[in-house]
Amino acid sequence: MSGGEHEQIVGLLDVIDTSRWQRLQRHLATVLGVMVRTLSPARQLLVEPSWPPGLDPERAVRLFRIGEELERLLPTTTPLREITERTTPLGTTYAAVPIYATPEQWLACLVIGPVLVGRREPPETFRRRLKAEGLDPAPVGSLLLAIRPYTFTELRSVLTFLEDVGNTLAQLAYQ
Repeated sequence: MSGGEHEQIVGLLDVIDTSRWQRLQRHLATVLGVMVRTLSPARQLLVEPSWPPGLDPERAVRLFRIGEELERLLPTTTPLREITERTTPLGTTYAAVPIYATPEQWLACLVIGPVLVGRREPPETFRRRLKAEGLDPAPVGSLLLAIRPYTFTELRSVLTFLEDVGNTLAQLAYQ
């Protein structure tokens, strides 16, 4: 880049090395105890999803229907301007955190989840709710125990932290 001008960038991996971002995402998943994905504005995975220890990826994708939440979580025609959250009928929450290089240049978003927000349900209430959804409570219940619960305030704090870190890294790399 010359004369202080920036080249037109297409996405996050145009400004940040893929292996470094993947490593950061793995650390976030381990420390936060949640699945972390980085997606392009077109909802394409930019790096491999990162899983927290103790959560079986294949079972989690199948039983939690991971990926289906993106339809309600991410806009398709406008940039994601703020953190969004959605809770599924299963009681798991997903959040999308936008990453910008400039106020106009949306590079990607971090998708966090599934997470549990609030206290775990009493076992009988949980079983009844899952059966009403047509799901077998046993396998889903064992996976839910592997997910770290957050209070609403803790999750808000984590999401704000991820927004600050993601945007700072993207802006620094862009400059």
